[in-house]
Amino acid sequence: VNMADADETASGAEGRPYILARATSATDLGPAKTRRRSSVGRPPRIEKRKSSLVCASLILFLGAVEYGLILPTILAYLHSLGATESYWIGLCLSMFNVASMCAGPIVGLLSDKVSMKMLFVITLLLNAAGNICYWLASAPWMIVLGRVVAGIGASNGGMVMAYIVRVTSEEERTTTITKAIAVQEAGLLVGPALNFGLREINFMIGTKVVNNLTVPGFFMAIVSLLYILMVVFLFHDPPPNVAAAKASSRAEEAADAEERRALIPKQAGGQGGDGGGKDED
Repeated sequence: VNMADADETASGAEGRPYILARATSATDLGPAKTRRRSSVGRPPRIEKRKSSLVCASLILFLGAVEYGLILPTILAYLHSLGATESYWIGLCLSMFNVASMCAGPIVGLLSDKVSMKMLFVITLLLNAAGNICYWLASAPWMIVLGRVVAGIGASNGGMVMAYIVRVTSEEERTTTITKAIAVQEAGLLVGPALNFGLREINFMIGTKVVNNLTVPGFFMAIVSLLYILMVVFLFHDPPPNVAAAKASSRAEEAADAEERRALIPKQAGGQGGDGGGKDED
Protein backbone atom coordinates (compact mmCIF):
# COMPACT_ATOMS: atom_id res chain seq x y z
CA VAL A 1 0.00 0.00 0.00
CA ASN A 2 1.55 3.32 -1.04
CA MET A 3 1.10 6.66 0.68
CA ALA A 4 -1.48 7.96 -1.80
CA ASP A 5 -3.74 4.99 -1.16
CA ALA A 6 -3.20 5.39 2.55
CA ASP A 7 -4.24 9.08 2.44
CA GLU A 8 -7.31 8.25 0.41
CA THR A 9 -8.27 5.52 2.84
CA ALA A 10 -7.80 7.83 5.80
CA SER A 11 -10.02 10.57 4.33
CA GLY A 12 -12.91 8.49 3.06
CA ALA A 13 -13.10 4.82 3.95
CA GLU A 14 -13.30 4.66 7.74
CA GLY A 15 -14.54 1.09 7.55
CA ARG A 16 -11.10 -0.23 6.56
CA PRO A 17 -8.85 0.63 9.50
CA TYR A 18 -6.43 -2.21 8.84
CA ILE A 19 -5.14 -0.68 5.58
CA LEU A 20 -4.51 2.63 7.30
CA ALA A 21 -2.83 0.94 10.26
CA ARG A 22 -0.67 -1.16 7.98
CA ALA A 23 0.39 1.85 5.89
CA THR A 24 1.13 3.91 8.97
CA SER A 25 3.18 1.09 10.47
CA ALA A 26 5.17 0.59 7.28
CA THR A 27 5.99 4.27 6.79
CA ASP A 28 5.90 6.14 10.09
CA LEU A 29 6.23 3.55 12.83
CA GLY A 30 8.34 1.04 10.93
CA PRO A 31 11.58 3.06 10.50
CA ALA A 32 11.38 4.36 14.06
CA LYS A 33 10.93 0.87 15.44
CA THR A 34 13.68 -0.39 13.19
CA ARG A 35 16.06 2.28 14.42
CA ARG A 36 15.12 1.59 18.02
CA ARG A 37 15.53 -2.17 17.66
CA SER A 38 18.84 -1.81 15.84
CA SER A 39 20.26 -0.02 18.87
CA VAL A 40 19.09 -2.72 21.28
CA GLY A 41 21.95 -4.83 22.58
CA ARG A 42 24.57 -2.79 20.76
CA PRO A 43 28.05 -4.27 21.55
CA PRO A 44 30.79 -2.28 23.27
CA ARG A 45 33.07 0.00 21.29
CA ILE A 46 35.27 -1.79 18.78
CA GLU A 47 38.50 -1.21 20.70
CA LYS A 48 37.09 -2.48 23.98
CA ARG A 49 35.45 -5.44 22.31
CA LYS A 50 38.69 -6.48 20.58
CA SER A 51 40.74 -6.33 23.78
CA SER A 52 38.03 -8.25 25.65
CA LEU A 53 37.87 -10.95 22.97
CA VAL A 54 41.66 -11.32 23.11
CA CYS A 55 41.49 -11.72 26.91
CA ALA A 56 38.71 -14.28 26.64
CA SER A 57 40.59 -16.31 24.02
CA LEU A 58 43.77 -16.24 26.11
CA ILE A 59 41.84 -17.64 29.08
CA LEU A 60 41.00 -20.68 26.93
CA PHE A 61 44.67 -20.79 25.96
CA LEU A 62 45.70 -20.79 29.63
CA GLY A 63 43.51 -23.79 30.46
CA ALA A 64 44.92 -25.79 27.57
CA VAL A 65 48.52 -24.90 28.47
CA GLU A 66 47.96 -25.99 32.06
CA TYR A 67 46.66 -29.38 30.99
CA GLY A 68 49.56 -29.96 28.60
CA LEU A 69 52.14 -28.71 31.10
CA ILE A 70 51.08 -30.87 34.06
CA LEU A 71 50.20 -34.10 32.28
CA PRO A 72 53.76 -35.25 31.35
CA THR A 73 55.15 -35.09 34.92
CA ILE A 74 52.19 -35.72 37.22
CA LEU A 75 52.81 -39.49 37.41
CA ALA A 76 56.45 -39.02 38.43
CA TYR A 77 55.34 -36.38 40.94
CA LEU A 78 52.91 -38.83 42.54
CA HIS A 79 55.58 -41.51 42.71
CA SER A 80 57.96 -39.07 44.42
CA LEU A 81 55.36 -38.63 47.17
CA GLY A 82 54.93 -42.37 47.64
CA ALA A 83 51.72 -42.81 45.61
CA THR A 84 52.66 -45.89 43.63
CA GLU A 85 49.11 -47.19 43.20
CA SER A 86 47.76 -46.71 39.70
CA TYR A 87 44.46 -45.20 40.81
CA TRP A 88 46.15 -41.98 41.95
CA ILE A 89 46.89 -40.83 38.43
CA GLY A 90 43.32 -41.52 37.34
CA LEU A 91 41.99 -39.71 40.39
CA CYS A 92 44.09 -36.61 39.75
CA LEU A 93 43.14 -36.38 36.08
CA SER A 94 39.46 -37.18 36.51
CA MET A 95 38.82 -34.91 39.50
CA PHE A 96 40.00 -31.89 37.53
CA ASN A 97 37.39 -32.57 34.83
CA VAL A 98 34.66 -33.49 37.33
CA ALA A 99 35.19 -30.24 39.25
CA SER A 100 35.14 -28.22 36.04
CA MET A 101 31.99 -29.99 34.84
CA CYS A 102 30.13 -29.40 38.12
CA ALA A 103 31.18 -25.76 38.50
CA GLY A 104 30.56 -24.83 34.84
CA PRO A 105 26.74 -24.52 35.03
CA ILE A 106 26.99 -22.52 38.26
CA VAL A 107 29.47 -20.09 36.73
CA GLY A 108 27.30 -19.83 33.63
CA LEU A 109 24.24 -19.02 35.73
CA LEU A 110 26.11 -16.38 37.69
CA SER A 111 27.47 -14.79 34.49
CA ASP A 112 23.90 -13.79 33.57
CA LYS A 113 23.46 -11.96 36.87
CA VAL A 114 26.82 -10.49 37.92
CA SER A 115 29.88 -9.01 36.27
CA MET A 116 31.78 -11.34 33.95
CA LYS A 117 35.00 -9.53 34.81
CA MET A 118 34.51 -10.33 38.49
CA LEU A 119 33.81 -13.99 37.69
CA PHE A 120 36.92 -14.23 35.54
CA VAL A 121 39.02 -12.77 38.36
CA ILE A 122 37.53 -15.20 40.88
CA THR A 123 38.04 -18.26 38.67
CA LEU A 124 41.61 -17.22 37.89
CA LEU A 125 42.28 -16.81 41.62
CA LEU A 126 40.97 -20.33 42.17
CA ASN A 127 43.18 -21.57 39.38
CA ALA A 128 46.20 -19.91 40.98
CA ALA A 129 45.30 -21.36 44.40
CA GLY A 130 44.93 -24.85 42.96
CA ASN A 131 48.32 -24.66 41.28
CA ILE A 132 49.97 -23.34 44.45
CA CYS A 133 48.53 -26.34 46.30
CA TYR A 134 49.94 -28.57 43.56
CA TRP A 135 53.36 -26.95 43.89
CA LEU A 136 53.47 -27.20 47.71
CA ALA A 137 52.03 -30.71 47.90
CA SER A 138 53.61 -32.95 50.54
CA ALA A 139 51.17 -35.83 50.10
CA PRO A 140 49.22 -37.30 47.17
CA TRP A 141 45.90 -36.00 48.47
CA MET A 142 47.22 -32.44 48.20
CA ILE A 143 47.84 -32.98 44.51
CA VAL A 144 44.26 -34.21 44.13
CA LEU A 145 42.98 -31.20 46.10
CA GLY A 146 45.00 -28.84 43.95
CA ARG A 147 43.55 -30.35 40.78
CA VAL A 148 40.01 -30.05 42.15
CA VAL A 149 40.46 -26.35 42.97
CA ALA A 150 42.14 -25.69 39.63
CA GLY A 151 39.30 -27.54 37.90
CA ILE A 152 36.77 -25.19 39.49
CA GLY A 153 38.88 -22.30 38.22
CA ALA A 154 38.90 -23.80 34.72
CA SER A 155 35.08 -23.76 34.61
CA ASN A 156 35.22 -20.31 32.97
CA GLY A 157 35.50 -21.78 29.47
CA GLY A 158 31.75 -21.75 28.98
CA MET A 159 31.64 -18.11 30.10
CA VAL A 160 34.14 -17.26 27.37
CA MET A 161 31.79 -18.68 24.74
CA ALA A 162 28.84 -16.86 26.31
CA TYR A 163 30.75 -13.58 26.11
CA ILE A 164 31.55 -14.14 22.44
CA VAL A 165 27.88 -14.80 21.69
CA ARG A 166 26.79 -11.65 23.53
CA VAL A 167 29.15 -9.20 21.80
CA THR A 168 29.25 -10.52 18.23
CA SER A 169 26.70 -10.35 15.44
CA GLU A 170 25.34 -13.47 13.77
CA GLU A 171 27.57 -12.88 10.73
CA GLU A 172 30.85 -12.78 12.68
CA ARG A 173 29.97 -15.16 15.52
CA THR A 174 31.06 -18.42 13.85
CA THR A 175 34.40 -16.96 12.79
CA THR A 176 35.09 -15.55 16.24
CA ILE A 177 34.27 -18.82 18.01
CA THR A 178 36.45 -20.73 15.54
CA LYS A 179 39.39 -18.42 16.26
CA ALA A 180 38.92 -18.85 20.02
CA ILE A 181 38.90 -22.65 19.69
CA ALA A 182 42.03 -22.47 17.50
CA VAL A 183 43.78 -20.50 20.27
CA GLN A 184 42.72 -23.16 22.77
CA GLU A 185 44.11 -25.95 20.58
CA ALA A 186 47.38 -24.05 20.26
CA GLY A 187 47.64 -24.16 24.05
CA LEU A 188 47.63 -27.95 23.96
CA LEU A 189 50.73 -27.76 21.77
CA VAL A 190 52.49 -25.11 23.85
CA GLY A 191 51.98 -26.92 27.19
CA PRO A 192 54.22 -29.95 26.53
CA ALA A 193 56.80 -27.69 24.88
CA LEU A 194 56.94 -25.56 28.02
CA ASN A 195 57.35 -28.66 30.14
CA PHE A 196 60.34 -29.64 28.03
CA GLY A 197 61.84 -26.15 28.39
CA LEU A 198 61.34 -26.06 32.18
CA ARG A 199 62.73 -29.52 32.92
CA GLU A 200 66.16 -28.19 34.02
CA ILE A 201 64.80 -25.77 36.62
CA ASN A 202 65.91 -26.50 40.18
CA PHE A 203 65.99 -23.86 42.91
CA MET A 204 64.61 -23.14 46.38
CA ILE A 205 62.13 -20.55 47.62
CA GLY A 206 62.61 -20.63 51.37
CA THR A 207 62.17 -24.28 52.27
CA LYS A 208 60.12 -25.12 49.16
CA VAL A 209 61.80 -26.62 46.13
CA VAL A 210 60.99 -25.75 42.54
CA ASN A 211 62.16 -28.54 40.25
CA ASN A 212 61.03 -30.33 37.14
CA LEU A 213 58.16 -31.99 39.06
CA THR A 214 56.81 -28.98 40.93
CA VAL A 215 57.52 -26.25 38.40
CA PRO A 216 54.22 -26.76 36.48
CA GLY A 217 52.23 -25.68 39.54
CA PHE A 218 54.61 -22.83 40.35
CA PHE A 219 54.66 -21.56 36.76
CA MET A 220 50.89 -21.78 36.24
CA ALA A 221 50.20 -19.98 39.54
CA ILE A 222 52.34 -17.03 38.43
CA VAL A 223 50.73 -16.96 34.98
CA SER A 224 47.22 -17.07 36.50
CA LEU A 225 48.03 -14.06 38.68
CA LEU A 226 49.34 -12.19 35.62
CA TYR A 227 46.14 -13.08 33.80
CA ILE A 228 44.17 -11.43 36.58
CA LEU A 229 45.96 -8.16 35.87
CA MET A 230 45.22 -8.59 32.17
CA VAL A 231 41.51 -9.09 32.86
CA VAL A 232 41.33 -6.13 35.24
CA PHE A 233 42.87 -3.68 32.76
CA LEU A 234 41.87 -5.05 29.34
CA PHE A 235 38.60 -6.93 29.74
CA HIS A 236 35.31 -5.01 29.55
CA ASP A 237 31.95 -6.39 30.56
CA PRO A 238 29.26 -6.63 27.89
CA PRO A 239 26.22 -4.36 28.33
CA PRO A 240 24.34 -5.76 31.35
CA ASN A 241 20.93 -5.34 29.73
CA VAL A 242 21.60 -7.17 26.46
CA ALA A 243 19.53 -10.24 27.27
CA ALA A 244 16.66 -8.23 28.73
CA ALA A 245 16.67 -5.82 25.80
CA LYS A 246 16.55 -8.63 23.28
CA ALA A 247 13.67 -10.26 25.15
CA SER A 248 11.83 -6.92 25.23
CA SER A 249 12.38 -6.48 21.50
CA ARG A 250 11.00 -9.95 20.77
CA ALA A 251 7.97 -9.25 22.98
CA GLU A 252 7.35 -6.00 21.12
CA GLU A 253 7.51 -7.74 17.76
CA ALA A 254 5.10 -10.41 18.99
CA ALA A 255 2.67 -7.75 20.19
CA ASP A 256 2.81 -6.02 16.80
CA ALA A 257 2.11 -9.27 15.01
CA GLU A 258 -0.83 -10.02 17.32
CA GLU A 259 -2.28 -6.57 16.71
CA ARG A 260 -2.08 -7.02 12.95
CA ARG A 261 -3.75 -10.41 13.14
CA ALA A 262 -6.57 -8.87 15.17
CA LEU A 263 -7.15 -6.20 12.49
CA ILE A 264 -7.50 -8.65 9.60
CA PRO A 265 -11.20 -9.47 10.33
CA LYS A 266 -11.99 -5.76 10.28
CA GLN A 267 -10.50 -5.51 6.80
CA ALA A 268 -12.57 -8.48 5.65
CA GLY A 269 -15.73 -7.00 7.20
CA GLY A 270 -15.20 -3.66 5.51
CA GLN A 271 -14.77 -5.27 2.10
CA GLY A 272 -17.93 -7.36 2.66
CA GLY A 273 -19.94 -4.25 3.52
CA ASP A 274 -18.88 -2.50 0.31
CA GLY A 275 -19.83 -5.52 -1.76
CA GLY A 276 -23.29 -5.66 -0.16
CA GLY A 277 -23.95 -2.04 -1.00
CA LYS A 278 -23.13 -2.59 -4.66
CA ASP A 279 -25.55 -5.55 -4.88
CA GLU A 280 -28.40 -3.44 -3.49
CA ASP A 281 -27.73 -0.77 -6.09
